[in-house]
Amino acid sequence: MTPYAPAWLRRWRRPLVPVLSVVGFAAFAALALLPRFEASVVEHCLAILAGVTSWTALYFLLNGEPLPQHPVLARVSVDPANAVRFDVRCSEADAMTGQQEFWLRSVRELRLGSVAMPPVVAAFYTAAGWKLFPDHTLTIFLGFVTALSLAMPVVLFYLGRRGAAEQARRFPDRHILVCANGISVGMGEVTEAFGWSSFVRAWEMDRTLALVLHPYVAILLPRAQVPPAARAIIMQEAARPRGRDPR
Repeated sequence: MTPYAPAWLRRWRRPLVPVLSVVGFAAFAALALLPRFEASVVEHCLAILAGVTSWTALYFLLNGEPLPQHPVLARVSVDPANAVRFDVRCSEADAMTGQQEFWLRSVRELRLGSVAMPPVVAAFYTAAGWKLFPDHTLTIFLGFVTALSLAMPVVLFYLGRRGAAEQARRFPDRHILVCANGISVGMGEVTEAFGWSSFVRAWEMDRTLALVLHPYVAILLPRAQVPPAARAIIMQEAARPRGRDPR
């Protein structure tokens, strides 16, 4: 689950993000430049408070706007006679490229705070722990958490590419039906599809058309293999604004 800032705070995102970033880096600098904690208790407490407040707020603010609420994988009936039918062949290279494009755009637009901020927050807590308890096991543990939070997004990125390539190797050919009700992606004849209300975004990227179900999950189609008629329906229906999250 991706956390978001409350609506009243999101309205101030544009001026707040640069201000909070400056405050957060200033707090880092203060921890590095201040003398021992015992010699400057008040200054250390102010720096830690400023850093915790600014980096935590950025964690929520950088995730953008909440995605609209919608039925999860809403199923609808399709009439193959009234649908645009086409096949796509997805190579391992196509699959990895599509997953990479989707992952990077998803991070940038839907969950930047959840990916970029944990290492920063962990590093700040490590710095604070080092100043407060320089020889304590807690500082070592926080350093380990920082390294783990840096490595995890990279590992997940490459695991996602590898999983997409494996899926393409096992099932390279996919049969697609696109109609006014929804889209079906399968291996054979179908009479059910995902309704358009299942999708929260439709993205046209360099080589991929992504129908986003969740910040981490999407139906990915090689853009060059999608007929113009199907593309027109997808972009009209899947990209249609849904009800906004009231948070």
